[in-house]
Amino acid sequence: MKRCQTHYKRALKPTESDKCTFCLKKEEYIALRREVDATIKELSTVERNCLLSVAAIYAWLFSNSAPNDFVNLAWNIPLLITILSILRTIAIDKHLKILGSYLQKIENDTVTHREGWESYFRNNGRGIQGTMRICYWAFFLFITFLAYCIHFFK
Repeated sequence: MKRCQTHYKRALKPTESDKCTFCLKKEEYIALRREVDATIKELSTVERNCLLSVAAIYAWLFSNSAPNDFVNLAWNIPLLITILSILRTIAIDKHLKILGSYLQKIENDTVTHREGWESYFRNNGRGIQGTMRICYWAFFLFITFLAYCIHFFK
């Protein structure tokens, strides 16, 4: 298949088979880019929902300060939500890496004179967004764990 795509890049008159392969790869590339966009939005949604749900639970816990078994058990929920959200974020990140690798393969097979976005992104690192996402989750986990410890060890 790679031979056909290379032939399509260099041939003056590509065959119908080469044109179909190129069109198929183009459609697949567009569909996968849409999936990447949707997955990146999902990352932001996980972050936002985790923050809002933990904040809502803490607001309820601080307003219901009468200690009982249910309230003591409820103090575990924010930490659990945070850990599950971090695990979900890791899974989404791994999925994005798989998509990015495959998109880079499509780009390498079809782009002749310059590198595509996935190749550029892979060569230049995750950038500030990846670093900030790691810092966000580390800080959020630390604060949630600190609140958990303060409640139980006060």
